[in-house]
Amino acid sequence: MNIIIWFVLERLADKVLDKLLEKLISDRNLKRLYNVLKLQIVLLYLDWQLTRSQMADPGEGEIGRKPEPSLSAD
Repeated sequence: MNIIIWFVLERLADKVLDKLLEKLISDRNLKRLYNVLKLQIVLLYLDWQLTRSQMADPGEGEIGRKPEPSLSAD
């Protein structure tokens, strides 16, 4: 009896996994995943550019901050 139940559960699991994979690999989901991947690549590139530009100008301080005028008369 256990063998029959095991066989039925195995077949049921196989059918469920087939349907799940069919939905996951649909064209709509693949297009969405492709767009997310492109966005992540762009964000990584922008992060790299910002890191590189901050390393090139370490004395700049905060972005967009104007230097304060000195009060001493030279």
